[in-house]
Amino acid sequence: MYRCILILVALAFCQSAFAGLNFRNLNDEVGSITDVTFDQHGLMWFASRQGIYRYDGTQLQQVSSAQGLSDDDIRKIVVGPDNRLWIGTNSGGLNVYDPETGSVRVYRHSEDSTTLSNDSVYDIAFAENGDVWVATQSGLNRFTTDTQAFQRYFHRPSEGGSIAANYTFSLYIDQQQRLWVATIGGGVSVYNSRLDTFSTVKLSEVTEADASDDVFSVLQVSPESYLLASRSGLYRFNELSNEAHPVTYQGSPIGTATDIVWAKNDVYVSTLNRGVFVYDLESGTLQTPNDAPLGSVSQLPSVPIFDMDVYESQLFVGTWGKGLYAAYLDNSELEAQLIRPTPAGELSNVTALTSSDVGVLAGSFGAGLMAVSDHLQRLEGSTGHTLNQGYRALVQSYPELRAIGVLAVAYSAAHARLYLGTVEGLWVADLKSLQLRKYSRYQEKVIGYVNALEVQENGDVWFGSGGEGLMHLDSSSDVLIAFNEQNADRHNLAGQYVTALHFERDYLWVGTRSNGLSRCTIRPLACQHIDALTGTTTHFNVTAIRALSSGSIVFATRGGGLYEFTPENSSIRHFAEDDGLGSNIILAVEEDVDRSLWLSTSKGLSRLNATRDSIYNYPVGAMLGMAHFNAHSSQADAEHIYFGALEGVVKLKKGTTLPQQQAKTVLLAGQIRNKDETVMVQAGAVTHDVAPQSVIELEFALLDYIETQKLYHYRLAADQEWQLAGSGQQFLLHHLAPGSYNIQVRSRDHAGRWQYSESLGLKVYPYFWQTWWFQVIWLSSLLLMLWWLHKRRTARLAQRNQDLMRLQQQKQQAREQERQHLSRELHDEIGQNLTACKLSLQMQHSSTKDEDARNKLAGTVALVDKIISHTRDLTQSLRPPRLDELGLFVALDKYLEELRGYTDVELESQWPAELTDELQEHRELIFRLVQEAVNNALKHANARAIYVTITQSSRSIRVTVTDDGEGVETKVRDRKMASGQHLGLLGMRERLYEVGGEFKFESSVGHGSSVSARIPI
Repeated sequence: MYRCILILVALAFCQSAFAGLNFRNLNDEVGSITDVTFDQHGLMWFASRQGIYRYDGTQLQQVSSAQGLSDDDIRKIVVGPDNRLWIGTNSGGLNVYDPETGSVRVYRHSEDSTTLSNDSVYDIAFAENGDVWVATQSGLNRFTTDTQAFQRYFHRPSEGGSIAANYTFSLYIDQQQRLWVATIGGGVSVYNSRLDTFSTVKLSEVTEADASDDVFSVLQVSPESYLLASRSGLYRFNELSNEAHPVTYQGSPIGTATDIVWAKNDVYVSTLNRGVFVYDLESGTLQTPNDAPLGSVSQLPSVPIFDMDVYESQLFVGTWGKGLYAAYLDNSELEAQLIRPTPAGELSNVTALTSSDVGVLAGSFGAGLMAVSDHLQRLEGSTGHTLNQGYRALVQSYPELRAIGVLAVAYSAAHARLYLGTVEGLWVADLKSLQLRKYSRYQEKVIGYVNALEVQENGDVWFGSGGEGLMHLDSSSDVLIAFNEQNADRHNLAGQYVTALHFERDYLWVGTRSNGLSRCTIRPLACQHIDALTGTTTHFNVTAIRALSSGSIVFATRGGGLYEFTPENSSIRHFAEDDGLGSNIILAVEEDVDRSLWLSTSKGLSRLNATRDSIYNYPVGAMLGMAHFNAHSSQADAEHIYFGALEGVVKLKKGTTLPQQQAKTVLLAGQIRNKDETVMVQAGAVTHDVAPQSVIELEFALLDYIETQKLYHYRLAADQEWQLAGSGQQFLLHHLAPGSYNIQVRSRDHAGRWQYSESLGLKVYPYFWQTWWFQVIWLSSLLLMLWWLHKRRTARLAQRNQDLMRLQQQKQQAREQERQHLSRELHDEIGQNLTACKLSLQMQHSSTKDEDARNKLAGTVALVDKIISHTRDLTQSLRPPRLDELGLFVALDKYLEELRGYTDVELESQWPAELTDELQEHRELIFRLVQEAVNNALKHANARAIYVTITQSSRSIRVTVTDDGEGVETKVRDRKMASGQHLGLLGMRERLYEVGGEFKFESSVGHGSSVSARIPI
């Protein structure tokens, strides 16, 4: 593994920050791992006997001979300055793999002296001048990138300045940029670049111990001191004194040391069969990072270890046959310890915690009560206080206390009693009388699990059961009362499975399994649900309730996150996974001295700062080797906070600083697939051109290597909303609209804080038919075609209208001719015959003497007069004879004169003195217009005067009929015309349209009406 570490002299005097590591298996799919390294993007790469693997913390991607490697048995992976991977194989020479393009270049051994000296490559190192050093099983090589040639270095016993042995195993460049070559059988060689020679350090010669010259790794720990990992153990070599001293663990060698790495202020040493040790820079001794035996929980397996690496506060260990292990190094951000039971093997499932005179007491599920100190110990087994003594005596009398499952516990020093909420009801242990009272039934019903209890100052006990709801034990009368759903109408408490209780001032807060939280007064009991107080809906399983120093009430839920209720304004705030919490399953909550909140959750520990605008989730599983907390199991004292868990008690120091935001790498890369080629792309400053038919395959990963489920979001531009991509780490984009895109991905890290990828710039080019010039041409052609079609259609419609109008005129002319014919027949034939009949009857009347006959003849004459009059009127309505005989104006004068005899309305007229040919041509139309307009005014206008005006110009004749009547709203007139009620107006308009004229009707309420017609000539 490539190492180039600059080490300050002061580090030699630094106190080790090591405080114990908890190893966890990160991935066991690969099996045997010979090397672990990280590229410049933060991606992890394994070397194995099946090729190399890329690992992003979730997904593995294999690269093997199927992708172009010359050998699948890989010894070493070193990341070059350009992020290409230089790969040492067992028998396939040196491979250079480009992760961005997937290309592989292979360098092999041949008889040519400028090629690799041997195909078995063990290590690669990069010199400051750009040369590449390659260690092989037979010889050292220096590769010049400009000439692509190798220079070979071999051990030549007869020549001074050659390397110590041909079997070169590992390479290291120190802070002076000198190359150290660890060999098998020859110790270490140090290269002198000025002389192009080597000096040799043989452990067998520089130490008094029985040392091996098979050296596997070198690390500089001070300007003059180096650690050498060899087959016979670890040695510290001082270059100035040319002396080496063995580094031991408890006075004994550690066996074969295989690798050495820096991790913060500590140095870690891997071994062939004893796991990993920590080297103390000050004392020069070794210690174990974990006291547990190899193969146990939180420890490495008992298998060989060949390589380690460090990335962002984690130590990664490649094992032989067991895959990859990791340990979280930076425990300083969480000053915590996991307190386990003593002796080992005791039940450690802590389900309840409380304070007492002897410190914190823990109730366990199946082991009774325990005292919490530096370890968990049964309460009856501890000494030094009357509480312990009294409880010990109780246990002797009631041995069931040793095995009962305790779900809630409280201690009253004033009453010298321990109150236990157990799986069998409420137990009250009196430490004075040494009596144990059990309340397991209520009215012949089993009380069952008691999950929560609160003790008042007077000794009364309120507790919540799984079967009978909220219960009250009166200490003075020893009377038990249940408040459940059967009598809910009296106290309004919803739910009878009580999971949490808390007294605060005058209120008892009651949390239930499925009905949320209620606030109750106790004398008498009267409850109000939190929803009624806040107007929200919070019907969750309440796991814990705490009153804060600010006066607020917080309650944790199983699945609904955390709620904070402020009584002053009855407001409620909600915190959940969407806000950064590690889990919505909150099991317990405690307040720190800075008013921040510590939450134990189903996925570890979370901390919510005092202003409630920042959340930090601690990887407790990685730090402490556990993450299985219990509901409502927490307690705080002046200096510490305690949370109960399946593995014991987690003890946190109060007042620690909330960690600051740390940037994590979010990798965003992929490929653009066209018909002819595939282009690899990666987020960065470059914008990639994309053809319109391309398919874009993107993959992304948050590289923090903490085992938490990550949800990803993406957006296509900075001004767009984030879209959920889910927990999958890939998605496809296709048929993107032409334009520029800046794709970005984000995810929350283990701490709950957003981490963002760089933007991936894409420019999608349009199809030719999506270009602006094509669209302009296409749109212009379309508009031109539409215009042509419109013109053609309007021309056809115009022609059709002309044909219709011509037919209408012919029809109207035929109608007028028919009227004229009927009018003449009525006037000439029927009228004359009726007149003759009348004259005959009058003569008969004169000659007849019979009075009765005369009367009958007189009646008949009167009837004939009526018929003659009606015939005359009918003749006038069909076509006034005067119109043909006397002309338009005389006919109009006669018409208006006759109307004056029938009405009191003043009728006035005005028109030209002489007729023109054009006026004579339209006399019938003009007469009908005046006739219809005047009749319409007489019927509807209620006018005092009607004015008829006819004027003539060179191009038209205008006829106007106005009145001073009541008038009508234009909208009302239009509506009646549309419904067919004003047929007269419609008829006038149609007659005018037939001759190409115009018709206008103007009216307003109270201002009369005006009918105007223009007839072209």
